[in-house]
Amino acid sequence: MMIIFSTVYCSPSQKITTQDFAQLFISLGNNFIAGGDFNSKHPVWGCRTTSPRGKILHKTTTDHKWSILAPTGPTYWPTHTNRHPDILDFFIYSTPSNLPLAIYNITDLSSDHTPVKLVIDGETNQIPTRSSLTSGPINWTQYKKYLSNNTKLGIPLKTAQDLEQASVTFVEMIQSAAKLSSRPSNNYSTTSNITLGKYPLPGHINVLLRQKRKARAKWQITGYPNDKRIFNNLTNKLKRQLQNHKNQSYDSYISNLNPTNGSLWKATKKILRHIEPTPPIRRPDNSKITDDVEKSNVFAEHLATVFKPNIIQTNPQHSARVFEFLDSPLPVSMLAKPTTPNEVFFYIKHLKAGKAPGHDLITAPFLKQLPPKTIILLSYIFNSILRLSYMPSI
Repeated sequence: MMIIFSTVYCSPSQKITTQDFAQLFISLGNNFIAGGDFNSKHPVWGCRTTSPRGKILHKTTTDHKWSILAPTGPTYWPTHTNRHPDILDFFIYSTPSNLPLAIYNITDLSSDHTPVKLVIDGETNQIPTRSSLTSGPINWTQYKKYLSNNTKLGIPLKTAQDLEQASVTFVEMIQSAAKLSSRPSNNYSTTSNITLGKYPLPGHINVLLRQKRKARAKWQITGYPNDKRIFNNLTNKLKRQLQNHKNQSYDSYISNLNPTNGSLWKATKKILRHIEPTPPIRRPDNSKITDDVEKSNVFAEHLATVFKPNIIQTNPQHSARVFEFLDSPLPVSMLAKPTTPNEVFFYIKHLKAGKAPGHDLITAPFLKQLPPKTIILLSYIFNSILRLSYMPSI
């Protein structure tokens, strides 16, 4: 990634239009940082007043979605008594959101403009992502077909090395099938419908919701009373539309209840269900505790009292018998009964879908979609583990 740096000086005697600002910043490319003396005033970057050039610059950055980074203190220190210190030196930038920027005032009075310091962190703040084998929806038909075509039942499983190789191949085969049968999903789709609880929102409410969010963002940037009025009007209109939609959805839900399919009894049980409230924390004199610090102290005292080490007086003779039993050789026993594909399928079917995967990232849904041929191979591997008394490292 390349970032273009540029210095800017806007003479107060020259007339600068929106097109001039836009042409300058567009010529710098998609990733740029432009800083200097803009001679522009606007409350968005901390100025006391608004100048005509400040309005033009603010409109330009808002229209093109460029960001402004200004220091917290003044950078212009006039010598005239009728003028006040203000912020005229700042940065306009367009950089990736995970590149941290910071700006500081430097109080070296070398002139009527004090310098500012821009700090760019060399290490970007990477957004942690959840590890997964797939990047989107999975075509289970293609997943099963790939496994069926690549599962080989005639593999040797006579030694520990054979078992190790078979286990690695089995895991890699499932991982390859999962990756090849998934397609990327667009997480930033603007056409997807938003849902309120379990009721999907209609299109006109989605449009109104987006308009309200844009109006809120604009008012937070400008602070203009007119923008606040537009935001409040859209908020009130959205509340009314949401309430009407909830009422209509609930009326439809009530009218579709039927005693024959059990939906009426489920709704009745849900309404009549009594939720026991959580009792308050009390002092020894039965008075309620409202202070957070006192609550934490009560919990700390309770946990310190409960979680104390048990004082156990060990009997040396009993300990000697225990260690003697543990050190004795295991008795000769019969080999474990071999498993069957039906037994493997039974336990796979009862796996919980919400469990976190191991380092191989294979979750329960991938195992539940295994074709019969792959389950047979898995039962072969399990039986080899029992016969050789060897657990693969994978």
